[in-house]
Amino acid sequence: MTKQFLHSTIFCLLFSVNLFGQGTYPFSCVPRPFNNTEFNLNGSTNFQAPGVFELTPNTGNSWGSVWYRRRLDLRVNFRISVDLFLGNSNSPGADGIGFVLQNLDTGQGGAGGGLGFGGTTPADQIRPSVAIEFDTYYNPGIDPASQSDHIAFIIDGNMAALPPTNDITDVNNLENGNFHSVTITWDPDTQVFTYEFTHSDGTVYSNSKTYNIVGHLGGNIAFWGFTAATGGQSNIHSVRFNDNSICVVDATTPVVLGNNYSTTTGTASLTADEISYFCTQFAPEFFNTAYHNGENTEPAVGDFLIYNNLKPIPQGFVSGSDFAYMKIRDYNKIIVVRKSDGEVVAVYNCP
Repeated sequence: MTKQFLHSTIFCLLFSVNLFGQGTYPFSCVPRPFNNTEFNLNGSTNFQAPGVFELTPNTGNSWGSVWYRRRLDLRVNFRISVDLFLGNSNSPGADGIGFVLQNLDTGQGGAGGGLGFGGTTPADQIRPSVAIEFDTYYNPGIDPASQSDHIAFIIDGNMAALPPTNDITDVNNLENGNFHSVTITWDPDTQVFTYEFTHSDGTVYSNSKTYNIVGHLGGNIAFWGFTAATGGQSNIHSVRFNDNSICVVDATTPVVLGNNYSTTTGTASLTADEISYFCTQFAPEFFNTAYHNGENTEPAVGDFLIYNNLKPIPQGFVSGSDFAYMKIRDYNKIIVVRKSDGEVVAVYNCP
């Protein structure tokens, strides 16, 4: 294989995976292996290797949440497939688990009958949010009259009233000491939010809701995660991941490019400009600077990335803060910004 062909192949692969820098985005979600360090844990949540987050212990008035640190792009489909453990005590036992999409932060969660994401008053609700609840406790007036465990779509964590009938599915007892499997998907073209839940007894439940999630959240980016809570009654609540659990596309925004006229001992303020500004050859005493102003703030994608054009390519890039670095390929024609684990977060093609 020739070097030229190899470079072309790499170029095509990179652009087919991530074109955010060019104003487009992938057609489908990208699978990735499970890594517990990519999640933010709150409340009583703890990680149990190899892939289980215990959201609550079997104690009353506790809560826990686990959020993927990098927000996803809702312009692209996603798939989350996990196993849920909702305890081994049916009565008494409470309260359940929620899968939640929200665009606030990765510290959300709270105790009580709202399953960690909701409640009967706005102060107890994650707003705005769109969620799927796996509810194991009957609350009169706001849960089905059947008093059955159920799965339901919940908007803004609002549990002050019974959800629409089409949004609720009664299910067999979930607090049976077993894990149950669920796959949650989003189709941005049809705006259909779907789950398929396989009970440990083999029964399959599924439902979907057509909803403008992007419009409701006020944008195409969202954090996703799981919450749980207990009140006067309790259960262990856990979520189990594996290497086939996550298929998402992270939300990114273009790199802001400029020249900070830096020396090795100090920097001036960054001036934003066009991509061509970065691709221009500057005087030898200057440093080119790329500032990634993306949505992936946890962990940071690398706040300041400095390329020293006094050094040969690609060694001219240097160093970046936190978790990111930059590679310049093909004699300064292709700029690739990656996380330290190799994941591409932005690709730029210089003229």
